[in-house]
Amino acid sequence: LLTAPGARLVSLVGPGGIGKTRLAIQAATMLAEREPERFADGVFFVPVAQLSSAAPMAGAIAEAIDFRFGPGERSPAEQLFDYLRRRAVLLIFDNMEQLLADGGASLTADLLAAPGVCILATTRSRLGIRGEQLYP
Repeated sequence: LLTAPGARLVSLVGPGGIGKTRLAIQAATMLAEREPERFADGVFFVPVAQLSSAAPMAGAIAEAIDFRFGPGERSPAEQLFDYLRRRAVLLIFDNMEQLLADGGASLTADLLAAPGVCILATTRSRLGIRGEQLYP
């Protein structure tokens, strides 16, 4: 699904324990090997299951991509968006259902404003973001 023109968000949807994470990692690995130029700046695994709210999600992404926030008045999310706008990356968000009620889908949608960002999410329920491709 991520190889389809215009597809930038794919959600692997299903109950816990059926192998969504394993499938996401395998699919991302194969895609990165087949189309290395598409994700020239990397493929990154972002575990969000340990987060209790969407607020620290920008920090979890920054840690996964080895990005350091700078001082200043811009929020961490703004700094992260500015950085990702110039990158071609695939972000794997694992266990997104944890953050759907707390704004996780909103942050995910905002990240898609960066033209080179693609997202592969594992979740127990759809994210409900425009353009989301589902793989049950």
